[in-house]
Amino acid sequence: MKEYIKSEIILREMVLDYKSKMDLDSLTRWLIMALGLGNPNSPALVFLLKKLLQYKFLERYLRFQDLQSSSLNTKTLYYYLHKLKQKGLVSKHPEGYTLGRSLKEPLKDFFHDYYKTRMEKALENVEKALDSFKSKTLL
Repeated sequence: MKEYIKSEIILREMVLDYKSKMDLDSLTRWLIMALGLGNPNSPALVFLLKKLLQYKFLERYLRFQDLQSSSLNTKTLYYYLHKLKQKGLVSKHPEGYTLGRSLKEPLKDFFHDYYKTRMEKALENVEKALDSFKSKTLL
């Protein structure tokens, strides 16, 4: 069955309490969980997403060299960057990487569109499957 899966949508409704909003690392881990991006206990993923968010809000492109200053494994950072790029969450430009499609696009708009588009595509196929089921039942 796995060969039929084109993509997955994970979006969790989570409590955003004061502990989650205490610092940037806590907020980053919360976002990783809420958006289903991976393991929130991965130091490399937390570091990368935090940097991407910071650079986005500063309206600057993140260059891979900016990540290499950390003590984290470069290959692991590149792995997560590549995964986020494959999912369509990060885009590469000549100047560097940015969260979303463009540097100027508000993240709220990007995430709303990102999840809405994927959900609509998935629901279209669910509707087709239900129509097929109904037609086969009513034969």
